[in-house]
Amino acid sequence: MLEHRGRGLAFGRRTVWRLHDDRLEHAVEGRDAVAIPLRDIAALYVGHDPAKGVSQRYRCDIEWQGETFTLFSCDMGALSSADGAETYVPLVRALIAAIARTNPRCRFIKGRRLPFSLLMLLIGPGISLFAFGLGAFAGMGDDERETFALLALVAGLLASLPTAWARWPRPFPPESPPADALPAASKG
Repeated sequence: MLEHRGRGLAFGRRTVWRLHDDRLEHAVEGRDAVAIPLRDIAALYVGHDPAKGVSQRYRCDIEWQGETFTLFSCDMGALSSADGAETYVPLVRALIAAIARTNPRCRFIKGRRLPFSLLMLLIGPGISLFAFGLGAFAGMGDDERETFALLALVAGLLASLPTAWARWPRPFPPESPPADALPAASKG
């Protein structure tokens, strides 16, 4: 049995993940444990997910019965964070292999879920159009406003593309999980 402990949010509850032969156990501090049968997992997403102050945070999202459960590679506290790669990587690799053996219907995906990726793509243009809205009241003429709006939209889209592309969902074969979707300290 492999085990990983972590907390992905500074004020979140500590979570313990245990991988058994036929299930993944998810126990949140102060709550009853949830047993997730490997044969029923619909999708598994892995990827780099930096957070404010923690550039080496990785995540593994598991979709089961319409819910998403997330394992984080680090243990983030209110004042500090600890790297958990030494337990996170073996558990995630073993989880991928175990699901592949027992559940051929599971989708293995590098990146984030599509709604999040689309949100990342739209944030840049949204901020740019907000700036345009503020600029529209700065005494610009109609032609200047149209040009500024177009430039703001293009600049916002270009600014958001790298983030959205890095997190865009892409399938991967479970036999070879993408190396950049797991913490570097533990790569082969």
